[in-house]
Formats: sequence, C-alpha cells, structure tokens
Amino acid sequence: MAELVNLTVISNNWDVICNSWLAIRLADGSSDGVIYDSREAAIMHQPDERWCFYLCLRNAMGGIKPLDAQLLINMQRQIYDAGGRLADPQAPSIIISTKGYDKLIGRIDPSA
Repeated sequence: MAELVNLTVISNNWDVICNSWLAIRLADGSSDGVIYDSREAAIMHQPDERWCFYLCLRNAMGGIKPLDAQLLINMQRQIYDAGGRLADPQAPSIIISTKGYDKLIGRIDPSA
C-alpha cells in the first residue's frame, strides 16, 4: 500500500492529487490504480464498496511510510471487524490521535 500511495504521489501533479482519492482494498492493501475526483466516485466504482477504504491523497501529500500504511490499514480493518462501515460518501475520515499512534507503534504503554 505504501508503494502504491508513494508512486501515485510522485507521478502526479500536486493539482491532481490534492483533492483526489484512492480506493484501497482491505484484504491486501492493493488498489484498482484509479485516482478518483471524489470519495463518492471512488465508492461508486468498486464492485463491493464494503471491502475497501478510501484514502484522501491530501492526507499523504509527502508520501507514506510502510509502518504508517500498515497501521492505517489495520485500523480500517478493526473498524470493519467491529461492524463499522465507512463506505458512505458522507462518512468522516478516521484521523488517529498522536497518543493513539504512539500506542499503536509501542512508543507508550497501551494501558496509559
């Protein structure tokens, strides 16, 4: 997933990616490779929108590290496993707090 996002970011103009979306498959972090103009368009073009999450490239303008990509997809999988669905075009983007990120990577004790 990190390679896909980074390749997309470096191979397109800022104007193209600043408001674009990628549909990332929850199963393996792959994508159909299409850059969508809106979250709604990304959702509409998936065979089953429930098995993807939708990444706004504005959140990854400088690329994404493999660890961050793994944490992001793990978080999305946990949301779906718990019954959450983010395939609604109006659903909020999930933004992890700094404390939550530190817990995920083991920088601080998870019970804190």
